[in-house]
Amino acid sequence: MAVDLDVDKPFPTSMMDLTTEEGVSHYLASSQWPSTRVQRLSGGSGNFSFRVTLVTAFNGASTVVVKHAKNYAAFSKDFPFAVERQHYEAEALRFVRTILKDEAVTVPEVYHEDIKERVLIIADCGVDSIDLKSAVLAGRVSVAAAIDIGERLGRFMAKLHKRGRGKDVMARFAGNTDALRVSTWVTYGRLVDVLTGPRIQPPLALSETQLDVARDIVRRRSTEMAETPETLTMGDLWPGNILLSLSDSEADAHVSAVNVIDWELAKPGLPGLDIGQLCAELYCLERMSESSSTAAELRRAFLKAYRQNSLSDTETSLSLARVAATHAGTHLTVWTAGNWAAYSQCRDVIDEGVEIMLNGFEASEQWLRSSIVAELLS
Repeated sequence: MAVDLDVDKPFPTSMMDLTTEEGVSHYLASSQWPSTRVQRLSGGSGNFSFRVTLVTAFNGASTVVVKHAKNYAAFSKDFPFAVERQHYEAEALRFVRTILKDEAVTVPEVYHEDIKERVLIIADCGVDSIDLKSAVLAGRVSVAAAIDIGERLGRFMAKLHKRGRGKDVMARFAGNTDALRVSTWVTYGRLVDVLTGPRIQPPLALSETQLDVARDIVRRRSTEMAETPETLTMGDLWPGNILLSLSDSEADAHVSAVNVIDWELAKPGLPGLDIGQLCAELYCLERMSESSSTAAELRRAFLKAYRQNSLSDTETSLSLARVAATHAGTHLTVWTAGNWAAYSQCRDVIDEGVEIMLNGFEASEQWLRSSIVAELLS
């Protein structure tokens, strides 16, 4: 069936609130996707997302996902977020599906983009799909399946970063400047305040020399993100944005599909940030879940497959590993207290994150080869 990509002809709409299930239902009523049910999805903090059950199946599926953008993030009206982010998500989904056809990892297909109403209609990854974090925590991913998933993701991200280096690709996404602002602030913009403020208790006992290194990390990385981007980056690569379709509910379930979702932060950037974020989140699963070996094997398989499918020489690999390690440590430092506060190991992981961050910044090859990103190096 032909897919509607006409962004210049929005559906006729009346005054409605597209942040609500009722509003989305009314919006779709006169479209080719009238619904029998609209359900707000809990995942995603940037846009308002809904699963829509259709009156008539479309492209062989009974459901689609509808996303709506406001000029603020869905999690808080006090967090400004440019609505143009949704167009760049649509562009990223189209680009990835064009360059990475028939891959073991994919992204949802775009069915319709309504720029006026800021609505995106995309394929549903499946009503029974589960995000990678939840699947690992629930013990639904065996070690063998974890290695498979890690290898798939490593190949996928290496190819994305390889194909995303073209000047035309970089120019296509250069306008997503608010994504750069958000990505910079949520980690590096908060780092020094987290290190010196009351969020971490008991307080971190850092020397002024260590704090100076942290400030240098903030300055250098923020400048590099803005002034010397290297390739198209996904921008928010964490297990919550990786959806799995599993053959059954057992621990040795076969992974039939892997989808990477939520590309609002896609932009020219540093590949090491994508790598470091995923490694940090997998490390949290290693340290704070009962599936430690599963998460560890997934991380190692991801890094090894990325290295095997990239074009990096030795010096470039070392530079990439330093950026990835530093970002992994920074992410662990800034994000762990909020997302994993209920776990007894939380403070230990924060301390480890600080150590990884400070050591990774100007790390030697020897240190990197025993670090959280060791498998990036052959």
